[in-house]
Order: sequence, then structure tokens, then C-alpha cells
Amino acid sequence: RAEVPMTGMVGGQIISAQLDRLLVTENEVFVIDFKTNRPPPMTPDKVDEIYLRQMAAYRVTLQNIYPDKEIKCALLWTVGAHLMALEPERLLQYEPKEFEGND
Repeated sequence: RAEVPMTGMVGGQIISAQLDRLLVTENEVFVIDFKTNRPPPMTPDKVDEIYLRQMAAYRVTLQNIYPDKEIKCALLWTVGAHLMALEPERLLQYEPKEFEGND
């Protein structure tokens, strides 16, 4: 599906997003976000932190929605049409932390 709205609670915060592409199969969920950087990074270790935080938040939200499925994330760089998978281990460090509001 294209342009899928998603809302969820992660780390005590409400996340609302429009997923560029979402594919749900029997065992997996794939989420792809389009990026237009010029020039795009050639390897996942060169991806801007803001994009990693975004995809980590998507991943956690989708895990809450689909707890029995493996969540796979990728960025599609529109310059050069390069699909870049993001390993779950890499996204772990960018997951949203518990919100600490003023008491």
C-alpha cells in the first residue's frame, strides 16, 4: 500500500506518520520511506541520524501493531533509485526513549 497513515504510542509519546510504502505479509512487515538527498549516502553507516530515528520509531510502532511479525525497514533513495535496507540492530540505538515530562 502507498501513503499509509500510522499512529501509535512509543516511549510514552504519540507517533503519527504517513508511511510511503507498507507491505504486510503472513510473517513480515516491510516499510519503505522515500528520500531525495543529493547525493544519497552509499552505505547505511552514512545515513543521517534523523532518518535512522524516524525509521526506528516506525519500526517500534509497527512492532506494537504487528507483534507476531518481523519488521523490515528500508530507505529508497530517489536519486539513482537505490533501495537501502536498514538492519534492526542498527536501528535499536535510535529508538524513541521514554518521554520525561515536567512533574
